[in-house]
Amino acid sequence: MRKILFIIIFSILINPLYAGPKDKVKKSGFISKKNIHPIKNDFNIDDPKNKIILIYNHGQNRNDFVTRCSWVSMLRNHASLIDQEVNGKKIMVYNLCSDHLRGDMSQEKNWWNKKPPKVYKGKHMLDKRVELNLEITEKLVKAGVPRKQVFVTGHSCGGLTTLLLMSRHPDKVGGGISYMQACFGKLSHKYKVKKLGVEKAMEKFRKKSARTS
Repeated sequence: MRKILFIIIFSILINPLYAGPKDKVKKSGFISKKNIHPIKNDFNIDDPKNKIILIYNHGQNRNDFVTRCSWVSMLRNHASLIDQEVNGKKIMVYNLCSDHLRGDMSQEKNWWNKKPPKVYKGKHMLDKRVELNLEITEKLVKAGVPRKQVFVTGHSCGGLTTLLLMSRHPDKVGGGISYMQACFGKLSHKYKVKKLGVEKAMEKFRKKSARTS
């Protein structure tokens, strides 16, 4: 298990990650090295007991909903792992789009209300993303993939989704790989990181948080 995790993490990190706005990936499904746009969204997997599945979770640009799925550039590193073997088991990558989900108090429904309520009612979108990952995992297990060979991974809010899933359901998957797990990307714009610098922007953020808490 540790060997599998080490190989996957190392392979992802040594590949350069370019997050340019090119070639939107708009749907869920298994990707290939030659075609990162999903080419298969069924779970009829050949020789499932000898497969390692990575479920990739994209980022999230709003607090409670998403306006796009992913980019080819974000999936390129994961695509480079496809068909590599670990202990005789080949890696497959499933791109999981969550842009159809909405939190129960999403900003899209309450865009006119700049002050969010102190108590959140219902499920946040991240909670629903965790549930969606569990649904996909169960479909893979039902298709014959051993549970210990299913790994959840993601960056940004996808990374946070991974951490949430592993903290709540550590026995449901073989493991989780989370990277750059900062959500929503609002700090840079709102607190003028480019103009003030990271440290001053963070100090401004902390002071405001202290006043409103």
